[in-house]
Amino acid sequence: MAAHDVFVTGGTGYLGRPLIEALIARGHRVRGLVRPESETKLPLDATPVLGNALDATTWAARLPPSDTLVHLVGTPRPNPSKARQFREIDLPSIRASVSAATAAGVRHLVYVSVAQPAPIMPAYIAVRSEGEALIRASGIAATVLRPWYVLGPGHRWPYLLVPMYALLARLPPTADGAQRLGLVSRTQMIAALVHAVEDPPRGVRVVGVPDIRRARLNPGATVFGADITVEESDMSSTDPLLAPLKDADHREVGGVQLDVQRTADARVKRVVYPPGFRWSTHMKSLVGTKLCMHAHVGFLARGRIRIEYDDGCSSEYTAPEVIAIEPGHDGWVVGNEPVVLIEFDFERDTIRRLGMPEAHQHRTAASPGGR
Repeated sequence: MAAHDVFVTGGTGYLGRPLIEALIARGHRVRGLVRPESETKLPLDATPVLGNALDATTWAARLPPSDTLVHLVGTPRPNPSKARQFREIDLPSIRASVSAATAAGVRHLVYVSVAQPAPIMPAYIAVRSEGEALIRASGIAATVLRPWYVLGPGHRWPYLLVPMYALLARLPPTADGAQRLGLVSRTQMIAALVHAVEDPPRGVRVVGVPDIRRARLNPGATVFGADITVEESDMSSTDPLLAPLKDADHREVGGVQLDVQRTADARVKRVVYPPGFRWSTHMKSLVGTKLCMHAHVGFLARGRIRIEYDDGCSSEYTAPEVIAIEPGHDGWVVGNEPVVLIEFDFERDTIRRLGMPEAHQHRTAASPGGR
């Protein structure tokens, strides 16, 4: 087994400390990012790197020669009341890790996300999905683990739910959700993380709850076993659809990545919506209107979106597809894949220049476009 140089953020936490101990026991060289006051909490054989996980400039220079970065920073014991902390801690920290890993030429990034879709914790799912989108956009090979709840010391109350999970898993209408949102143990998570480090993918690999449960640290095991299935996508060093655009104006709004470039008297925009994104959840408070009042015309290059108007009209688009969306709508990403939309507009003159109505016009089921 080849030894890896592993850099761990969140190395003194619930998963970080036992992971570092397991990696060192298997012959890997490990450095852990810690705050100065937490240096003594790191396992003895790990090398501490002092820095702020939210600010890559404080530790990025110490990242080489690591070939693998394991990102474990996050809000402890996440619950719906901590939505603000997810935005202030979880999202900036993965953004910093992706930035540092890209600059340092790290070959593999391991990220603990969350099982999705799910009926609760939308703010947490949205932030973790944005983290996944940042990783995909970077072009770095990655393993994304999606547990729902990790049982272990101080995290045992969900054991009371085990009988209910067993029942739901046997009922056809709820079996898929019970599997996807099932409970995993800390031992299983550590085994899955170690296997992720030792068996880097070529693209982006997503490991869900059923596969995490099957992970074992058997003697001599160095890769994911044949019984562990993952979703793996072939990618070059960068995804051309998400690669940086020369001379484009890049910004992020509400978790949406936006690149704008002028051509003649029009604008061409690449818009990347992360899984879990919904306009009414992530943009409404920023824009100040009940619905999105922009018209959208362009080419849906990746993913699936659903549009819903105030009168109940709705449409769903799946890439590759040309789209034309009237003002006065809500919209959201369907599924676990980021949406990439190539859009054309004329700023405030878009509606007139494209011959679109000022507001959505209700259609009956027999009308073109009515669904």
